[in-house]
Amino acid sequence: MATSARHYQPSALDNIEDVEEYRKGGFHPVHLGDSFASGRYHVLYKLGFGGFSTVWLARDERLRRLVALKIITAEASSRCVELQILRHLNESSVDHPGRSHIMSILDHFNVQGPNGSHACLVSQLAGPSVTQICDSPGQMAGSPLPGANTSLSAPDYLVEPLDRSRIHSSYFSGDALLVDFGHSFMSDSPPPEGVGTPLSYCSPEALFDNRASVWSDIWALGYTIFEIRAGSQLFASFLGGPDEVIRQMVQTLGKLPEPWWSAWEQRSAYFDESGRPKRTWENDIPLAVEYPLVEQIRDIGAEDEVDEDESPVGTIMEAPGTRLSEAEVLTLEDLMHGTIAYAPEQRMPADKAVIHPWFTGVCG
Repeated sequence: MATSARHYQPSALDNIEDVEEYRKGGFHPVHLGDSFASGRYHVLYKLGFGGFSTVWLARDERLRRLVALKIITAEASSRCVELQILRHLNESSVDHPGRSHIMSILDHFNVQGPNGSHACLVSQLAGPSVTQICDSPGQMAGSPLPGANTSLSAPDYLVEPLDRSRIHSSYFSGDALLVDFGHSFMSDSPPPEGVGTPLSYCSPEALFDNRASVWSDIWALGYTIFEIRAGSQLFASFLGGPDEVIRQMVQTLGKLPEPWWSAWEQRSAYFDESGRPKRTWENDIPLAVEYPLVEQIRDIGAEDEVDEDESPVGTIMEAPGTRLSEAEVLTLEDLMHGTIAYAPEQRMPADKAVIHPWFTGVCG
């Protein structure tokens, strides 16, 4: 939770963690060139960040390899569920074809800093095998406000994550790897109060009932499949509020079932009681429109900006403006309806989803 009074100038960079989270219990300050575990891991660049961690590209000086170093906030480190889950997966004797797509934890340790004790997880590097990073300057942002008592809680500068889209696809392995287990749970013991899923990926039961289960994961899976294929989010939360996400759900899938429909206090601002967009709007500016799922899938690529002078990015990425065949449109629509059904019990189980024709036929 951020402090109520700001201590730093807001960053001019978009893809940057909240500098106010460099506080007691929050992020650990990291600079390019820092070393961890008695000099074994040398920080080269930032890979990303989340609500409870920052992730760094590091070089393992002992084994001469690149690794991902995740440094968890001090508050979350005391109950490091991710380490427990990864240990369970690594120690499992189950021989499953998907096992190779689960991140392996290579090492773990704790580091003491000005904001507390932080769990650090070392894993194989996901994404590009970056071997030619010659210049990794820190992007200056988040300087202290005049007169602020910041002590040593924040780094001297923040680093914008590496833009992997600018790296040629030949540096990617071509295999998907699941890397973030910070909000994972055992399927037979879901948490009683949700798992902090980002709003855009939340199922209705997560939004209204704060309830997580394997079925809310199936919803997030379907959402992620669309995002990967379309290059954009299905229910984007530009302003960060749940009403915006719910409005787009109804635009796409129709009226919410009860009791969620009646529990949504803002429904009358956008829809009539049948779940259709209102017929009249203040200043004739509609705040909701019908945009069925099949139409959104059919529109994939329609609004891409095509730069004729841009170099091709390789064989993994499609060229901007690429449209889906009608066969794929209908197949993907069927998969999506099976994974983002409103009722959890009507969603497609994972073992059925992975053998859906969109995987085995159109894209197989």
